[in-house]
Amino acid sequence: MGKGSWAGVGCASLFALPFCAAGIATIFSAQQGEQFAIRIAAGSAFLLTGLAIIFGAVALSRATAASFQLRKRYPDQPWMWRQDWASNAISDQGSVLLAVLWFFAVIWNLITFPLVFAMPWKEVHQQPVVIVIFLFPAIGVLLVAGVLVKTVQRLKYGGSICHIDSLPIVPGRAFHGEISTRLRELPERGFELKVTCSRRTGSGKNSTSTIIWQEVQTVLTATPSYEGARVSFTVGIPADAELSGGAISWRLEVSAAVPGIDYSASFDLPVFAIPGQTIDSMQTAWPAPANDPLRWTPAPDARIAISALPSGGEEYRVGPAATGCFGFAFFLLIWFGIIGAMTFFGAPILLTIVFSAFGLLIVAIGVDWITGRSVIRADRNALAIERTTLFTKTKRDVNPKEISEIATIIGGTNNGVPLYHVVVRSGDGSVNAAKYIRMKSDAEMLAARMRIALGVS
Repeated sequence: MGKGSWAGVGCASLFALPFCAAGIATIFSAQQGEQFAIRIAAGSAFLLTGLAIIFGAVALSRATAASFQLRKRYPDQPWMWRQDWASNAISDQGSVLLAVLWFFAVIWNLITFPLVFAMPWKEVHQQPVVIVIFLFPAIGVLLVAGVLVKTVQRLKYGGSICHIDSLPIVPGRAFHGEISTRLRELPERGFELKVTCSRRTGSGKNSTSTIIWQEVQTVLTATPSYEGARVSFTVGIPADAELSGGAISWRLEVSAAVPGIDYSASFDLPVFAIPGQTIDSMQTAWPAPANDPLRWTPAPDARIAISALPSGGEEYRVGPAATGCFGFAFFLLIWFGIIGAMTFFGAPILLTIVFSAFGLLIVAIGVDWITGRSVIRADRNALAIERTTLFTKTKRDVNPKEISEIATIIGGTNNGVPLYHVVVRSGDGSVNAAKYIRMKSDAEMLAARMRIALGVS
């Protein structure tokens, strides 16, 4: 590391020194008694926080110094600014995530566990609401249990490596890759791969991540090797894809269901345009030219039925999402149970009203998710869209001549997998013709069939 890096480590160490000093002082001042466990836990939390700041600064400085050297060597090639990208051996990000989870779980428990000793148990029968304090240590136990599962998974499978045939990954082309795993037993249902482009907005606690594109595929075969299975794949990136950097990130996630603890790994992908090379000069692989909407057959679980109309057009029936029903019901049970507890223990009425209003909004979204059905009738003269839920029924007629676009958008996610809407845009605004379609290819083909039936380019 250079002088600048050591200076950064020194500043971070000076910042962390009060935490370490306070932690050591608190631990050594603890004496046997009621406050002994509280002081030990509080002192350990301060000490570990200080040490984490120091070691984190050292690790960050080393990574920054290495990246700086690569930036100097390849100023116009940002896909060479990371060591694993430059060596075309993209590392699994699981170890970094595991370290962060362990730190968070330990600090959480050191802060909340003393509440068990400090809780006024004698007053519980007089003020039952104080038992809510016990939820924080309980959450800590769940955090540790989850991190232990991730740790066992890491010990069992180790780190995986992803090799790409050619870097960077360029929009408008397909890229081929191979994932080297330590998975000895091949999964019966294959490997599920997800390539996701997401945009992060905000910062700190207010940051949110939005999926703007995702491709999901299943690889049923893998090549056994001495170290473990090798999974080969091919994915096409759209020509108008966002590039890596800033708020945009690309990630490849692979998972497989195997006996015991399931396998999973994730990799950061470098998606960049090559300077001086245009999309027209590339072998465009997206959209796939082999896809013919007129010969398309929806997937068996797509809940899409197509029939001909006497007018020469087509009718499309799209059923409800049919997934996540149990999770939605369980969430509602917990949410309204909390509202009931707030009412029973005399919480402020304004807070109860806010929670109830938010709960009703969730119910409305869930009812649309679970029971919503679409019937779309399209021909050269008219487009009729009918949306029905358990409690509502809406109809919308659109003149085909006024339609500017029929496109697909991500309308929600289920277990990290996006669900797609088919949107019709016209001079009168936009309307969701079909909602919560699981497969992107089915949503895109439905939109293409509608364009053909309406005569819209």
